[in-house]
Amino acid sequence: MCLKKIEEYCGDCDYWKKLYQTANYHHALFDYNDSMKHYMKVFKFEGNIKLSEVFNQEISQFFSSCSYDLVVPIPLSKKRLKIRGFNQVEEILKASEISYTDLLMKKKHTKSQSKSSRQERLISYHAFQVKKGKYPDIKGKKLVLVDDIYTTGSTIYQARQVLLTAGAKEVITLTLAR
Repeated sequence: MCLKKIEEYCGDCDYWKKLYQTANYHHALFDYNDSMKHYMKVFKFEGNIKLSEVFNQEISQFFSSCSYDLVVPIPLSKKRLKIRGFNQVEEILKASEISYTDLLMKKKHTKSQSKSSRQERLISYHAFQVKKGKYPDIKGKKLVLVDDIYTTGSTIYQARQVLLTAGAKEVITLTLAR
């Protein structure tokens, strides 16, 4: 079931379900509109980390309403982290006082998704892998995988597949906006 305010699968859900043979239950807290685009520009790209606190109430509310074992943020490549200076997803989780576990890493640096077309995003390979020694943390667990923006689902689905292949019992996904 797609949770994009409808009770059936949207086009993205259908695409990913066919590709990975499994449905995802994705939650987006907000629509990605002009206001959210401006927020992301100032927060992510201009580095105003104080903005990580803006959605504390909504994020806390989501996590208090569901059951899970671990929260997993989408990682940045080492190069992107060095350029930006922070992982925006981790900052949002910290500001909301949500504990998280770094289970994933990005094996290679990829082109910024914000500079890619929809088609480029759909076919891009993100090269996620489970960090060394973290497999026991995943096996049989219900995880919440968190990213900031859902555009095509490529990032979240690829990371989700890595976690499921590593033995996660279930992976639900959450983004701030879609």
